[in-house]
Amino acid sequence: MATTTREQLHTIIDELSDDRLREVRDALERLMAGDGSAADQGFMRRLRGGGLLLSEPPALSDDEHRQIHERPPLTMRGEAISDTIVRDRGGVD
Repeated sequence: MATTTREQLHTIIDELSDDRLREVRDALERLMAGDGSAADQGFMRRLRGGGLLLSEPPALSDDEHRQIHERPPLTMRGEAISDTIVRDRGGVD
């Protein structure tokens, strides 16, 4: 994510009232839970309406979930992503 976008998000979050911040957190938790709630359906509808999604992807089967979670991790060469993030953010204070 670009630094300016991150800074813009921090500014927006900092300006939220405590009540509104709790509402946003709760909505994000519902989205992350993937419980098929109205919020999830509205999110998918907005993606389709904006042309970002042609159709809702089919649900994964239990076997597909298992395959994803049992897949061995990728081995990558180079600097660890955590080191890249720390360097890009200016180090740890």
